[in-house]
Amino acid sequence: MPDNEAAVRKLHEKIDDYRLTVGAITAFGHVIIRYYSGTFRMGKKLQPSPANRVQAKKPVTPDVLAQGSDVKIIGEVKKGFPKDRNRWLQDLKQVEKYDDELKGWPDGDIKDHDLILFVHYPRAQALVDYTQEQIQKGTVTFNRKLAIVEYNRDSESSTFWTLKRIWGDITNSILSERLRQVITINADEIVEELSSLWFYDSEPELPYTMSVIWDKVFSEKATLEAYRKARGRKTLELSFTVDEILEKLRLYFSYKDSSFPSRDWVEHAMDAFVKFGRADKTAVGYTVYYHRVEIDLLDYFIREWIERSVDVRELIDKMAKQTDESSS
Repeated sequence: MPDNEAAVRKLHEKIDDYRLTVGAITAFGHVIIRYYSGTFRMGKKLQPSPANRVQAKKPVTPDVLAQGSDVKIIGEVKKGFPKDRNRWLQDLKQVEKYDDELKGWPDGDIKDHDLILFVHYPRAQALVDYTQEQIQKGTVTFNRKLAIVEYNRDSESSTFWTLKRIWGDITNSILSERLRQVITINADEIVEELSSLWFYDSEPELPYTMSVIWDKVFSEKATLEAYRKARGRKTLELSFTVDEILEKLRLYFSYKDSSFPSRDWVEHAMDAFVKFGRADKTAVGYTVYYHRVEIDLLDYFIREWIERSVDVRELIDKMAKQTDESSS
């Protein structure tokens, strides 16, 4: 089963990258809340003005919204960029949407704010070059200050995240200089936040969502009383709706007012549970056949997903291609 093991490793790597990005966002939020007495949101919908150059009618949903003493920032987070540079322009246009007098800030609307594009360090300099090129061409225009901040995680001695401003500027000179010199946040400082933040504005690999729902949502109904009623059976029949699962995840495992995880992500996970025989769809929701998993839950669902639902060779090739594209 060498192909299966290779696929397991690659999926673990991709999911670890996802958690790396969640950690970087959490680290930045920690800086805003602790040092600038601010509020921090992820995925909060804002309303653009009629003058928005990119998207004037539909709400926009930035990854990061930071508002504190002398700090007003909207940020977008990108783990990787595809090989096709035409798609890079889409990402810059997404940031350009936020260069507007947006309505819906948590602590009252404001006229001026800064923009930050967070990117994982292997692609950061290439993105700087591309951004400068597009600004010079006039393809994108930014009236507000824009900075590119690279993020990374170091786990050699202890786990910590680094945030470094490598191009552009922001209004708060103290924060700007701290980012230029590199802000380092130890995992111990944000352990509480990391335990309650599991998603950002990008759908993770399906086994990840399944493991979070199984561990954080389904387990809540697996009470001693439920096992007593099961009369010795190790598998419990528990009822859930998508709305119930979504509300729980957004309330306890994301930032306040967050729009993710999205409903689609939950539906994808529930479809997989049905496919694997771990749930049945009902007229109003799902009956889940819950049992305790004593081994690593994420690894458990990764292996089950690979063994029961995918062409392993095709999966390996697909993930290898994605890795090549995001690192080239």
